[in-house]
Amino acid sequence: MRQGGWTRYAGVVVRFRWLLVVGWLGLAATAVVLVPGLSTGGNLLLRAAVPADSAALATQGTAVREFGVPVLTRVMVVARDPSGLSADAQARALEGAALADLGRLPGELAAIAAAVPVVNTFELFPSASESGTTVVTYLYFRPDVSTLDQVRIAGLYQQRYLAPPGAVGGVTGPFAAEFAQAGRITGALRTVEWASLGIVILVIGLRFRSVIAPLLGIAAVVVSYVCSTRLLSLLSADAGLGSPGYLEPILVVLLVGIMTDYAVFFLSALRQRLQQGAAPEEAMRGAVNQTAPLVLTAGVAVAAGVGTLTLARLPIVSRLGPGMAITVVVTVAVAVTGLTAAMAVLGRWSLWPSREARKGGRPHATAARIAGVRVRLLSLVVRRWVAAIVVLLGVGGLALGAWPLLHARLGLNLFQDLPTAAAPAQAAQEASAGFSPGIVAPVELVVQQRGIASDRWALDRLQRELATTPGVAGVIGPADQPLTGRYGLAFAPDGGAARYLIILADQPYAAPGIRAVEDLQRRAPVLLADVGLSGAQATWTGDTVLAAEITSQSRHDLLLVGGVALAGLLLILVLFLRALAAPIVLLVLSTLVVLTTLGITNLLFGGASGLTFYVPVAVLVLLLSFGSDYNIFLVGRIWAVTGEGADMTAAIQEGGLSASRVVGVAGLALALTFAMLALVPLSVFRALAFAMVVGVLLDTFVVRAALVPAALTLLGPHAAWPSHRLHRSAEEQSSDSHG
Repeated sequence: MRQGGWTRYAGVVVRFRWLLVVGWLGLAATAVVLVPGLSTGGNLLLRAAVPADSAALATQGTAVREFGVPVLTRVMVVARDPSGLSADAQARALEGAALADLGRLPGELAAIAAAVPVVNTFELFPSASESGTTVVTYLYFRPDVSTLDQVRIAGLYQQRYLAPPGAVGGVTGPFAAEFAQAGRITGALRTVEWASLGIVILVIGLRFRSVIAPLLGIAAVVVSYVCSTRLLSLLSADAGLGSPGYLEPILVVLLVGIMTDYAVFFLSALRQRLQQGAAPEEAMRGAVNQTAPLVLTAGVAVAAGVGTLTLARLPIVSRLGPGMAITVVVTVAVAVTGLTAAMAVLGRWSLWPSREARKGGRPHATAARIAGVRVRLLSLVVRRWVAAIVVLLGVGGLALGAWPLLHARLGLNLFQDLPTAAAPAQAAQEASAGFSPGIVAPVELVVQQRGIASDRWALDRLQRELATTPGVAGVIGPADQPLTGRYGLAFAPDGGAARYLIILADQPYAAPGIRAVEDLQRRAPVLLADVGLSGAQATWTGDTVLAAEITSQSRHDLLLVGGVALAGLLLILVLFLRALAAPIVLLVLSTLVVLTTLGITNLLFGGASGLTFYVPVAVLVLLLSFGSDYNIFLVGRIWAVTGEGADMTAAIQEGGLSASRVVGVAGLALALTFAMLALVPLSVFRALAFAMVVGVLLDTFVVRAALVPAALTLLGPHAAWPSHRLHRSAEEQSSDSHG
């Protein structure tokens, strides 16, 4: 839309302000009454993350068909007494399993189809780290029992059969861990919402020294939230869109952060015009005319950036993309129509009781001091030799911060993200102490070849080789088959397949266990050849194998989504700035911010377990999108000043100063909003909060404040290449000075 079009648009917003305000409020009220809220129940992390074409899932199905019975389960109960379980306690555990296998468990426990107790005596389980202290019972449920009921019934079973005096333990396994994580997210969601609204009041209230301004921001946030979540609810029924429950807090802070940014943009423009003596309606038209195109373009950039998540193959990531994009689009629509209309209705009262909004109003003393610092900084940065030093040191520092990313590892971290006091994490720790960490998520290896069950020597040797592989604590398989024939859990009835249950020595679901599984998979062909089974086919399943698939796919998604996001954001910047050189430089700097942020985050939060798999891709997309948001506002103002006849140096100083004031406040607000993710009591959300805070602050106060002006100074008129518009401006300026 050309400038004249935006002038007409501003006139329409001001003229029909009451209609727009009432329309949005009516739409939100109608949505609350007629449309149910967005349902995020049942979105377990493991289920939501597994790719549809998972080889591990296919193997799991094949194993059940070939052998007739499963050996893997996602629900187990643990009892451990460091001083040793009594004979009565062990007998009680065996009794419960026998009753389950006979179908004689009472009441709700009858939902348990089978139970397999494993006691850590050295004779029966040589890989155990203790002897006679721990029993882990794997529970197998009827297919019609929901996952939530499985965890609940397992708790009843544990209380009845595995809770001897002096023992510790409980229900564990991925289902229990997932429900524990989901419960903490749900419990903290309301706190995150209220805390985020508090940030709106704090930032906008202090920035404009107003009571009404933050209320406008909160009203816009509420309308956006209601309309976007109800729209997602409608679309999710037909198109499968929506927000996985695990990531809903991200949607909340995203919406609040965007609306706060745009409220700051519009309110700042309104105040500036009121200070210049414009009448309220004229001031509002000017604010909309100047700011709406920037907000709309920035909103498109953010929506396009987060929308690229749809391309990911991991369902939990791809389903978040449309939800985030729709949230951004609705928020931008509310900002450029509803918020601006409400400001037009209130006029000067939008900033009440601030005196800075009056004609000739002066900035507060603190704001004036900050502005003075910005003026001095920009006056230094536009000197070419200083700009060169700033770019060299800035890029070098960012590259140094990104260095730890070279050693980053990813994990699923079902237990590791939970607080150590969480019941599933405690029970898993007790099981690990009695056996080894992999006891809560065994790996199943299926070896298939016609007549393979008859080659017991080769199969037994393969079991011994697997047991001595680094990262493996123990193996249960054909060598433990009590029958001389081919029938049993270790062999398929037709003799065409054998299977091994591998207990890892490292943490399952986390980076060490995933690395061990990947090493096993790489070594398998050599091991099979060494024992004389080179013609056999080896397939793998188990939750740690699934975790390996998920983390591997997340790395591919990171490259795919990142590449497409950069290409899309480059296109938007090129169209908006009508240049290529500046957009490329801006995106290079934004990419450096992302890499640096992830490097620092990995250094502090990666640890032995590695970063949770969806942290890098979420941080990448969000920081790139918001970086482009601020690029558009900052460089858009500089371009606007050059269009008024100023040369590049003057434009960087004038446009950069006016934009940096607003971008600084917006960036601080966004960082504080994302910091609210730390209120979710899971380490993955603390890592996300830290990454977003560091990334936004780096982007706002290092890149936008210093590196971008320095880079544009070095580019000079070439920043608009292949256009020559800045060259023409420089020539016109030179001609005027000589004239």
